[in-house]
Amino acid sequence: MKKNVLKTAVSGLGRVAWQYHLPLLATDPAFQLVAVADPLADRRREAELSYPGIKAYSDCATMLAQETPDLLVVASPTPFHMEQTLDALNRGCDVFCEKPLAVSFEQALRIHQCAETHRRKLMVYQPHRVLQEFPTLRRIIDSGRLGRIFLSNRTFRQYNRRNDWQSRLDCGGGMLCNYGAHFIDQYLAMFGGAPVAVDGVTLMRSVGIGDAEDMVSLTLRNAQNVIGQIEINLGSAFPEDSWTVYGTCGTARFDNPGRQWLVRFLHPDTLAKLELQPSMAAADRRYSQESTIDWQEERFPLPPSDRKKFYEEVKRYFLDDLPPLVPLADTMEVMRIISECRKHPVLDLQQTQKEVSA
Repeated sequence: MKKNVLKTAVSGLGRVAWQYHLPLLATDPAFQLVAVADPLADRRREAELSYPGIKAYSDCATMLAQETPDLLVVASPTPFHMEQTLDALNRGCDVFCEKPLAVSFEQALRIHQCAETHRRKLMVYQPHRVLQEFPTLRRIIDSGRLGRIFLSNRTFRQYNRRNDWQSRLDCGGGMLCNYGAHFIDQYLAMFGGAPVAVDGVTLMRSVGIGDAEDMVSLTLRNAQNVIGQIEINLGSAFPEDSWTVYGTCGTARFDNPGRQWLVRFLHPDTLAKLELQPSMAAADRRYSQESTIDWQEERFPLPPSDRKKFYEEVKRYFLDDLPPLVPLADTMEVMRIISECRKHPVLDLQQTQKEVSA
């Protein structure tokens, strides 16, 4: 018989669970929040006081055994994802997991195979798919204004010396798995999935406290030859969060401070006719500079983003049996790309400076 409510448990009471998952679960009648798990006693007490009626456990395995939930939300740090997800799947529980799915592609394969063996549902949290800049860009591209897309440049820069577990490689940290997982997923969802070639990878620790990379640069290329350039830089004094998409007829640029997409495009039939010159001596010693293009410009203001929309997709998939917003095939390709990037060592700029100074 089809369920009307999902009995739900959450593993991990860190930032993402406390700020996003728990409030959204507690206010949506489709989810019955029954239990949480976290090794820190003060966080468990805080959860019990904030969400009366739930039970708090010191470990996920005990919680799963005692509560037998329909859905486990894995919001623990990345190194715990595989163990907790496998345990839930083996117990007949569906899983909604924080990104990235696991520490490595090999671990992700084990999880994937387990979900298929037990015929359980599995989806990874990729909220950037519902932030308003994403569906708005989709409408711009689908309108044909930009022509054939050939390049996407996604850039995030700020100055941030992280000192939490995300700054440690032994904890699965680093900006590749953190922000990189979001931007890689955006590229796959917007421009097409596997197979994707991975080139020009640079991982560097510039100003961070730990040993994980805080600067990431990589280039992706899919079967349609759409190039995706991704740069994440936590050593920049000038903050920037931008996304620029180039097509044969125009360019779309995300203006984050203004919360809008700026689009400049042309109609191909308005272009002057050009003929290829047969001689290497340029006519009149001039070359074409396309100075008479009739550019059209449009602005696409964004409505406020609502993270509840992602949990609407969670409900549609886990409760209503509709297709997932984030297909598992895309998640596996994200993990494969991350693993390809991890073949490159982290260049430690601070250590290099010490060696040069010695």
